[in-house]
Amino acid sequence: MVTLARLIWLSLLGVAGVVLWLVLKANNSGPPTVVDRRLVVKDICVGNWRGFSVSPDGKQIIFSTAGGVKRLHLETGKQERLQFFQPPSSRCEAHGVTWSPSLPCVAFIRTLPLEERKASSLGLQRELVVLDLKLGKAYTIDRAPYILDVSWSPDGGQLAYIKGVDVKLTYNFSQPLVDTRRLLMIATLSEPNTAPRTILEEKVDKDLRQPRVHSVRWTPDGRWLLVASSNRLGVVSPDGSEVKWIHPPLAPGSTNRIRGWGVSPDSKAVAFTFGAHLYIYPLSNPKTPSVKVDVGRVAMELCWCPGGDGLLYTVSESNLPPPVELGVNTRPPHALHWVHWEGKQDVVILRDQDGIMNLQWGSKKEIYYFSEPDKLWQVSVKM
Repeated sequence: MVTLARLIWLSLLGVAGVVLWLVLKANNSGPPTVVDRRLVVKDICVGNWRGFSVSPDGKQIIFSTAGGVKRLHLETGKQERLQFFQPPSSRCEAHGVTWSPSLPCVAFIRTLPLEERKASSLGLQRELVVLDLKLGKAYTIDRAPYILDVSWSPDGGQLAYIKGVDVKLTYNFSQPLVDTRRLLMIATLSEPNTAPRTILEEKVDKDLRQPRVHSVRWTPDGRWLLVASSNRLGVVSPDGSEVKWIHPPLAPGSTNRIRGWGVSPDSKAVAFTFGAHLYIYPLSNPKTPSVKVDVGRVAMELCWCPGGDGLLYTVSESNLPPPVELGVNTRPPHALHWVHWEGKQDVVILRDQDGIMNLQWGSKKEIYYFSEPDKLWQVSVKM
């Protein structure tokens, strides 16, 4: 009996030790350490890059450019232009490319050829396209005067996107159209004959001075859609029945705006940069921030670390006067910071004299970003 009791006691001590180790590890999570930085590709977009997306398996990157959609195979370095349109277009300006989390598909926003834009009485300028890379086909989901951003649902079965309608036609194709309504839409890919649903409608004031929503993200658990304008964030249920708005504190006369934002990996919070601050709001009750971090300079891009224990954000370290039209300095050189999600630790992990733009994580412990002019970098880190 004594031996059995001792064994039970030792087992309990072992379990307690493991639990204590896990707690200490979680509470003492530190910043990622840069192990290696390598140039992946340069001049792939010939001075007109618009964005990129890393495949879920980390083996390919899709670029949306002013010349169309391009694919890069990371293992071989092979590059190819994806041309699935008939007849082939010599110019297909692409925006906002994003890879499906579960399907061999990418979605992007395509600017229609000039001939089609001129022929449209509705001011149609852009279309939302899905490329099936396995079948080599392109599918048009929607057309509108403006389509601004797109996000896949976690299961890859739906697309949420922002489109602008009710434009003021000028018939001057060198000038941008002005839309007076923004719609949050959801398209179900398994129902190609069913029109996309309107989830949220935002009307613009008659002076067109009200900041309009321009970005959308799906939470990783699929429960919420988040939309962003320059001065607020919306938390929207996928059926549109519930909408909650987050308004960061804005001082009178302030020119601060939301520059970078992202949803936590556990879908419980949203973080965004606003002026020289970083805010984290809980999605369950987004009335007041749970965390506010003073970052000293104007914070720009932002993304969560995969484990959710910290965030990456960028700041400009330039000492030049800010551009008059911006009011703040966003010029290179840039510094990449890691900050603990509770704000208790903030360190610089990387600097780049040519800038850090379009920051995002790869499938592994890798960070990707663009620098000027048209260089894509891969940064390997140790967590």
